[in-house]
Amino acid sequence: MNETTGMPTDASIITTYRCCMKCKMCHIWKYPTDINREIKPRELEKLPPLKFINITGGEPFVRRDIDEIVEVAFKKAPRVVISTAGYHADSILALAEKFPKIGIRVSIEGLSTINDYLRGRDSGFDRGLKTLLGLRKMGIKDIGFGITVSDNNSSDMLDLYELSKNLKMEFATASFHNSYYFHKQDNKILNEDEVINNFYELTDRLLTENHPKSWFRAFFNVGLINYIKGNKRLLPCEAGSVNFFIEPYGDVYPCNGLEEKYWKESMGNIRNYDTFEALWLSQQADKVRNLVRTCPKNCWMVGTAAPVMKKYIKHPLAWVVKQKAKSLMGIKIDRTRLPDQFNVGQYPLQGDLRGGSTGVVAAIDEGFTGEVDNRLMTHVLSNTMLTENVFLFEVQRNGFQYKAGQNVSIGPSLEYHKSRDYTFYSAPSEDTMKFLIREVGHGEISATLKHLKPGDKVDIVGPYGEFELQNPTEKTQKHIFIASGVGIGPFRSFITQHPDIDYMLLHGIRYAHEQAMAKGIDPNHYISCVTADDGGNFQGRVTKYLKTMVIRSETYCYICGNPHMLRSVYDLLVEKGVSRDYILTEPYYAY
Repeated sequence: MNETTGMPTDASIITTYRCCMKCKMCHIWKYPTDINREIKPRELEKLPPLKFINITGGEPFVRRDIDEIVEVAFKKAPRVVISTAGYHADSILALAEKFPKIGIRVSIEGLSTINDYLRGRDSGFDRGLKTLLGLRKMGIKDIGFGITVSDNNSSDMLDLYELSKNLKMEFATASFHNSYYFHKQDNKILNEDEVINNFYELTDRLLTENHPKSWFRAFFNVGLINYIKGNKRLLPCEAGSVNFFIEPYGDVYPCNGLEEKYWKESMGNIRNYDTFEALWLSQQADKVRNLVRTCPKNCWMVGTAAPVMKKYIKHPLAWVVKQKAKSLMGIKIDRTRLPDQFNVGQYPLQGDLRGGSTGVVAAIDEGFTGEVDNRLMTHVLSNTMLTENVFLFEVQRNGFQYKAGQNVSIGPSLEYHKSRDYTFYSAPSEDTMKFLIREVGHGEISATLKHLKPGDKVDIVGPYGEFELQNPTEKTQKHIFIASGVGIGPFRSFITQHPDIDYMLLHGIRYAHEQAMAKGIDPNHYISCVTADDGGNFQGRVTKYLKTMVIRSETYCYICGNPHMLRSVYDLLVEKGVSRDYILTEPYYAY
């Protein structure tokens, strides 16, 4: 047993391989499970406490005891979602009436003609849509639909996305892939250019939405593009660590994407153990987790991508912030370059698409140690309120290296789910690390950090970011820093690190007393733009002040603040003739 193995949080229960559909991309319907051998609700009582359970198939609604399965699932997890074709509308609506907190995801593979062709059943689209509309009428909130994209339906994907927006329902995507239980080995996208272009279009549309969840879905869809191109996963697969699948006869697998030609091995059968914990912590389960670490497949599916996107949040977050900023400026995603694989210490063999051996022994014996994120456990030195909701957070540095303008992830020690990215207010030349943080009403992390006391432990991970001062040694180079609120942080770091630069700092704030955030900055190079009282250097927004300025086209202009401020300032600078190459942006989000 590996003593570091924690208990899982997510589970998928494959209730049956019986199915009413006859899909072109899945022949599961040709190999139905024996109804008498399928796992029973009472056997699922062994499951541990979880955060999320997905009930899937086959078609779960061919199970006559589906309500008993759902009842057990809700005892184990607060959120339960059923994946279905939506064909059995009446049964689905009846279940939802009994369990109003249930989530339902209907698989729809295109508009009616394409969907019914790929699903192999007439009226499949109509029944699926009827199910969704019926659930909406009942007031069920956790509903949506998803598509598995292939050569035949990528253009319909965009229409379904627009339909989901109009219906205000969740929309999920997946790519054509192979699996042991599909009983097919030829699921491969051939017209890559068309499919990839449609995925890019979807990604651009997601980034224009106002909800952060959509922006992270954009990152997920870029991961699908990366998968279609045959590249290694953007983030490692850690299936079998926080999630698992139970197949209909009780075997527990790390994921549902296994193939015999690569490898397929069960972690154990739930029927053979008195408790799930005994199975999960067994030597066989550890062996399977080692196989996952060097698995040749490069799958990118929500079940295994979502957990690592959350675990290594700083990487998707950095991408999201950068791409959302570009989207606000009307700039689409670069179609010529995908993100590089994020190195978080994964084994180099994982996802290399080799055939046959997983090479576990070789990889482990070589003692591979990838370059991982710098992680520092340090202590709070001071926590000083500068205004009613802005505080200066200071911690011990302990030799931590970073550049002015970069950020790190900060959270209470060992509470990895409670961490967020904050930019340095201090400079690398200083002995301690400081961060300017605004407490926001909906921000759990900022409120937690605010109440930490000197001596409390925090974890620092990073550094990240490429928001850097340009030509800092060129004394004739002019710099204009434009900030709103706590966005002044990186500029204070720039100025402290490079005190001889020629700069002007414009600081958008509501009240004059918020000038406390600029403590230590030369008042001859600082203009406070105040909007809610009569104090400060200027009455009005930073955009109003900028309109009075004469700015040379080759003046470096740096913008740091909320995305809306960033967009309006960026547009104004371009109108004033500043070269786009000389405008640098760093969006700030409240946590």
